[in-house]
Amino acid sequence: MKKRLLAAVMVAVTLLSGCGGGGNPSSSSSETPSNSSQEEVKVIRVGMDGETPGFSSLDENGEMVGLDVDIWKEIGKRTGYEIQFERMEFSSLFSLLDDGRLDTVANEISVTEERQKSYNFSDPAYFDRITFLSRADTEISDPKDLDGMSIGVEPASSDVEIVDAVDASLGITLNRVYYDGFSIQDVVLGRIDMWIKGETGALQVIEEMGSDKLKILYKTDVVFDCAYPFAKTEKGQELMELTNKALSEMREDGTLKALSEKHFGIDITTKEA
Repeated sequence: MKKRLLAAVMVAVTLLSGCGGGGNPSSSSSETPSNSSQEEVKVIRVGMDGETPGFSSLDENGEMVGLDVDIWKEIGKRTGYEIQFERMEFSSLFSLLDDGRLDTVANEISVTEERQKSYNFSDPAYFDRITFLSRADTEISDPKDLDGMSIGVEPASSDVEIVDAVDASLGITLNRVYYDGFSIQDVVLGRIDMWIKGETGALQVIEEMGSDKLKILYKTDVVFDCAYPFAKTEKGQELMELTNKALSEMREDGTLKALSEKHFGIDITTKEA
């Protein structure tokens, strides 16, 4: 009898433990609607790397903070869903979305034609211009001077597409260096010349590390819609529509703008003219 009871407990623990992934330890936090029993709670599993300053990162207490985190907490409050944040390496996020272990990804995700072939995207939550971060003492007099410089990019991100586009538009060749995670310290140390980053995130990194160490060397012409991808399934469609409704309400009542200003001091929820 005790053996059967122990086995039952072990099964229950396994079922409640959830699924992680990637090289980083998985950490979860959630916003649970009040006055709901465990059986009634519906969960949206949101993946992020926790290494994207301003959007998803860990505070001094190890809690996930950032614009994407706050947006999803608010979506949870408005929809009655529990939002479960899953932290893992960026390169793992979309593969876990593909196999159903995540419901969406919230990590300053840009909408590209290639990604739209595989996922349904929510309406844009915010917008960001792509920039190149460098050491503060790096100088160029013309964008073509970027030719041959090394730039850090993350696999499974839109970085490579953007660098390809910059190469083509300027007639240059940038030397891509692949990293699994955001490693701006290698720019500061001179191991690589640049890192690709959205302008708001770049300004956040400069503020944290110091303008004596980093600067925005080049602003591209690329401004991305940033949104949340969902699987092209019945469940994915349902969650996308639910998310769009909440985002629309948040835009209309000023919540999105307020959250943007909280994290960046500016409103990035409206696209530049």
